[in-house]
Amino acid sequence: ARGAAFPAFAQVFMNLCIQLLLFSRLNSFTSVDFLMIRLVVWPLVTELFTAPLRALLRSIPEEWADKDWLSMAMVPMQLTFGMLGRLFMFRMTEPWAMVVCNFALLFLELGFRLSVSHRDKFYARMLGCMPQSVIKSWFGQKHNVKFRCDNLIGEMCLEYYAMFSMFVQQFVLIRVQNPDAQSNAGVVFANLILQFVLELACDTICMSRRALALAVTLQLR
Repeated sequence: ARGAAFPAFAQVFMNLCIQLLLFSRLNSFTSVDFLMIRLVVWPLVTELFTAPLRALLRSIPEEWADKDWLSMAMVPMQLTFGMLGRLFMFRMTEPWAMVVCNFALLFLELGFRLSVSHRDKFYARMLGCMPQSVIKSWFGQKHNVKFRCDNLIGEMCLEYYAMFSMFVQQFVLIRVQNPDAQSNAGVVFANLILQFVLELACDTICMSRRALALAVTLQLR
């Protein structure tokens, strides 16, 4: 219950805030607004919700639950943030904003994905007042190491799902609602290609770094 209640409550609260504060204003936003939201506001909001959830799931004792599939509790929140993030990207109609956002996001995602362990240890030390020895032992537990790896793989897969889901929404559904709207099919499709290529590059770099770190660890042992 502890591992399921908090993610469910956090997602309901987050969705209420988004419905009340964001969706009613989407049509009035410009490409610059979407650019600032996606590159500045959204990463901070994502970390604000997901960092406590990661800490909570790690803290569940092994006697309470089977922690092999612990990362599945992250999926609803990761998918929500991922789909909304992609929505902001597809709502950009100016080519320069699309290019800046996608390339900036490549480096932003690399930084966030490769530093997640360091950030969580920092939060545990600064906010949880945990000594370094406890942090090292806690994060080194088999299930918590697996949780971190599963989280990375799950986030990669969900990003592609979110990307193509939002592409279909922007490409098809808007035209069904308003057939007389000026077609921006070329811009939306170009946005999809750019997102897919750069996301693939980001995933490749992340997996290469993880494989290299694993090889070094095995050699040290």
